[in-house]
Amino acid sequence: MRMERAELMELMQDRDYRTDIYKVGVFRFPSSYKFERHEHEEIEINYVAAGCCLMGIGDEFVPMKKGECIIIYRHTPHSFMVNLKQSCRLTQLEMKIQVPARQYENRFLDELGGRRQYRKCSNCESICDYIEMICRHKNAAHPDGAGLLQMDLQLAALYVSLSEKYKEEDRYVPRKNDRFGQIVQYINDNFTEVIDMERLSVDYGISSRYIRKRFQEEIGMNSSQYINTLRVNKAKELLWNFNLSITDIASLTGFGNSQYFCRIFKSFTNLTPVGYRKLWSGDGKRK
Repeated sequence: MRMERAELMELMQDRDYRTDIYKVGVFRFPSSYKFERHEHEEIEINYVAAGCCLMGIGDEFVPMKKGECIIIYRHTPHSFMVNLKQSCRLTQLEMKIQVPARQYENRFLDELGGRRQYRKCSNCESICDYIEMICRHKNAAHPDGAGLLQMDLQLAALYVSLSEKYKEEDRYVPRKNDRFGQIVQYINDNFTEVIDMERLSVDYGISSRYIRKRFQEEIGMNSSQYINTLRVNKAKELLWNFNLSITDIASLTGFGNSQYFCRIFKSFTNLTPVGYRKLWSGDGKRK
């Protein structure tokens, strides 16, 4: 730890070190909110301060709940969606970090030039605290030299905290045959098909009661909400295609029939699928 701190103090005096903060603060998102797939130059750090959400990272879905943090590396395609009944509050930092190309004791800095797309960490209250302090220094009306120094010190503390979390994650050895994780992966891969949770509990040899408990503990919502969150957000994408009928989209997203699809979609968005499509119709295309 002492070695890491000394390395960071030396790094911050290096002319080739630079950080540019593009966004920092606390942001509240309503239920059913979705930010479409995108990518950017900045590293994005999101701490879930309240509620729960899903991050789409590449082809993967990563459920997030209160107290968890996700670090998304630059140029990684990602999306963000909030579930059915609950809003979500994120403490967020987006920044560019330029460091000299070498190996670092600090695990966070050492991974900046690697191929990893993201890191997810639990029990991240300290990371949230550092981001909030960075926000206060960043938003000061006229930051002087002392204020800028304080922000650099908070950034260094953030790097150390992230490095420690990475080490904790790497020490954790996932349980072999984590059947709940396999069930979630199955749902992620097959949410547009008919999914029978009772059948899955038999196939994977664990009780449906245990599955329900793990969904609430690990993901922060029940299995039906999780499946419908994936389906509705897929439906939002398909509704941009005006060549597809509502019945087509109901079938393609796993809802089975248009009446059930319309009911669930409205419960998520307060709009019917046709109403949502009208938001994007612009010049009167087929509804």
